[in-house]
Amino acid sequence: MKSKCTPEPWGVGGLDRNEQRRVIAENGRLVALCAHEGVGSLVPEMEANAILIAAAPDLLAACKDVDEAIEKMPGQVDIYTGVTDRLKAAIIKAEGKGQ
Repeated sequence: MKSKCTPEPWGVGGLDRNEQRRVIAENGRLVALCAHEGVGSLVPEMEANAILIAAAPDLLAACKDVDEAIEKMPGQVDIYTGVTDRLKAAIIKAEGKGQ
């Protein structure tokens, strides 16, 4: 299924005129703005948020790959039940299907 999201890859871009960190797609489209609300102590948090958001497409793809690999391991799935449940829940949340 084709994603409804901005095409990847995403990366951390420069600051906008309000000193918010930009997350941009390879095609230059703005994906997100991360703000520090004018509080200097929140700048590291803003930077970390931008990095995490930029990694989101890669993280989702990796989760799907791991989920698929575990499903193909006959007799081994039971030991991973807690992990696969969390993995499936994260995938559903990321794809907006659980709302």
